[in-house]
Amino acid sequence: MKRKGFTIIELLIVMVALSALLVTIAALIYLITGIYQKGLSMRAVNSSGRQLIDELSRAVGGSPIVKDINPKDEDGNGTVDYDEIANALNRYYITNPRSGLGVDGMPVQDNGVFCTGAFSYIWNTQPSYSLWRDSNGGDTSRVLQVMYKIEEPDGWSTPEVFKMARVPDTTRSVCESARNGDRTIRAPGAPIELINSDEADLILYDFSVFPATQNTITGQTFYSATFILATIRGGVEIMPADGGNYCDVDGNLEGLVTDFNYCAVNKFNFAMRATGFTEGEDHYGN
Repeated sequence: MKRKGFTIIELLIVMVALSALLVTIAALIYLITGIYQKGLSMRAVNSSGRQLIDELSRAVGGSPIVKDINPKDEDGNGTVDYDEIANALNRYYITNPRSGLGVDGMPVQDNGVFCTGAFSYIWNTQPSYSLWRDSNGGDTSRVLQVMYKIEEPDGWSTPEVFKMARVPDTTRSVCESARNGDRTIRAPGAPIELINSDEADLILYDFSVFPATQNTITGQTFYSATFILATIRGGVEIMPADGGNYCDVDGNLEGLVTDFNYCAVNKFNFAMRATGFTEGEDHYGN
């Protein structure tokens, strides 16, 4: 009696086909997972960026109008010089750049402060923050640290490093401290971290505020600003040698690279308006 069955060759053909199918399914799952993770990274950047804009807009909107932040013709030559603009800007915005690291030697920002007159903001960008973090807190040469008033015994807290901290500061003392070249800022109140170290691990790569303008009739002050928010993972290059913003993982801009899926970067431009009251005056300076 003859028994029918599969030959070895037939079994091998089936096994090869099944193996190819399983490999294809695994590759598709890997690819879909990567696309999903890339979407999560982009959503985290966009969501956090909008939250920062809302935070800053509210702080500026409720801050007092200050007359000495608008560039003035101090030398009486009929024009506002660059030095006069810079002096006015330094009353509320100060950064510490390192030169020669970007395109054509453009400076890359290490850290900075922005003082609204209600709250002040202190941040460290990715180059300085990552250097500090990679050294387990041992390298503080390029970061700003924050101390704040506490009760006994010492009266001041231990210096802390933040990605971006908000402190109550109606006198703009944070900017005064930064102008003096202090690397440890003595804040009037307890700082609050605005960029948490969650799975996305986001950080600022640049934060720039432009010279303010003031309405001569109402006294309202208008600011414009821009910042680059991105992940730390994925080798973000905001100023690569050939220009452009991209995620560079070991020189491989495409392909199935795990860290590439965790890389996202976006640039935000926004405007703010201060409509608060100057102490002892109304909006019209009366």
